[in-house]
Amino acid sequence: MNGWTATQISDDGERGWTYTLGMNERLDHPDLIILDAPIDIQAKIVSWLADKVCDDGDLDERDLEGNGIELLPVHPDQLTGGLVAQWSHRYRRFPAAGEFLQVLPPKHLFCACHAQQRRRLDAPPGGRPPESA
Repeated sequence: MNGWTATQISDDGERGWTYTLGMNERLDHPDLIILDAPIDIQAKIVSWLADKVCDDGDLDERDLEGNGIELLPVHPDQLTGGLVAQWSHRYRRFPAAGEFLQVLPPKHLFCACHAQQRRRLDAPPGGRPPESA
């Protein structure tokens, strides 16, 4: 058993989000959430990252940079509106600060006009997030 599972939410089979359950509890690592990329690619990225945590205990910054992936701490207020409902149901509470990291998908997955519009969850809802690199 790898210690985690993924949940995918999609209305149309192409767009949605993916997040993990169990990484905090079983691997002592924040759970992951990814938005905006095609749903099948989200699954591949999350699986690759979670398997790296299982194998190595953490994520290597060089692996992330080499694949164009950024990780951001998720502001806990972003997770109180049902975005991670299965997680909240499982643990009977909303996630606290430090329990989730957002995976920003590589910019090359988007056309030039949308690469800078990846949604970020590191500020409170309605708040202004830090500038994306």
